[in-house]
Amino acid sequence: DQEAGRSYFFSKEALIVWTMQNRWTWRDRGIRMNAVSPGPVDTPILKDFLESKQALLDEDARRRMTTNPMRVLDSKNPKVQEILQDAPLLADFINEESESHFQSLTQLLDKVGIKYQQNPRLVRGLDYYNNCVFEWTTEILGAQGAVCGGGRYDNLVEWLGGKPTLAAGFAIGIERLVLMLEQEQKVPDYARVPINAYVLAIGENTAAQAQALAESIRGEFPHQGVISHCGGGKYNSQLKKAYNSGARVAIILERDDAGAGPLTEVKLKELGDSGQSRNLPIDEVLTALGEFLAEDDG
Repeated sequence: DQEAGRSYFFSKEALIVWTMQNRWTWRDRGIRMNAVSPGPVDTPILKDFLESKQALLDEDARRRMTTNPMRVLDSKNPKVQEILQDAPLLADFINEESESHFQSLTQLLDKVGIKYQQNPRLVRGLDYYNNCVFEWTTEILGAQGAVCGGGRYDNLVEWLGGKPTLAAGFAIGIERLVLMLEQEQKVPDYARVPINAYVLAIGENTAAQAQALAESIRGEFPHQGVISHCGGGKYNSQLKKAYNSGARVAIILERDDAGAGPLTEVKLKELGDSGQSRNLPIDEVLTALGEFLAEDDG
């Protein structure tokens, strides 16, 4: 996020706490659900339909048609999805157990006042889901509207050789979640942390030590934003990214040779008008950084 020339990121702790405190936000989200049967199912009707449309399907859909026809329904190809509008619905293949579970779930959601929409064409890309799959969606992000998706997979642990274990899970797109909260102006000020320090790793065998130093800085200064450069690149390229981030100071770990031992010295470079820099022992970074931030704030 950019504001008045400064960059910010959102501290995950503050964002999670805020989301928990405001969990009603999701009550008005578009929750789409569908019932699915446990494990691979025999779908002769779906197979017949896909074979009749084989010439119109893409290569991936034709491959899935023979290995697991249900996976074709998860195609991301818009042209394939248009063809699938006439395909048999998943409800044609749901067993009694899954149907009963799904009905119990929808009754529970009705009682607690969470809105949802049953989407008979919703599937997830993995084969191990059973009884229910779902997505949380939003319209404000356009085509990338799926923020969260998951379902039940009660048979997975047993299939992998473990004991029968009931299970459910989901994945959330953190970037989409943040974009959605920004669009709706629901990110509180205390979750916006200014980026003040940028850690550079120049040369071979410096990345791991740079990551460790960045974590130490975050631990010492939890209210200061810290970026650790992970993409490699030469000195000027990384320094340019540090300036563009809006950070106030760069901590530079640089190695000219291919040595494997840890660096004992780093460079602290101000990214403001002065551009001053100095070398110091790495174990003095936290003290020097604290003095710089306090002086700059003053």
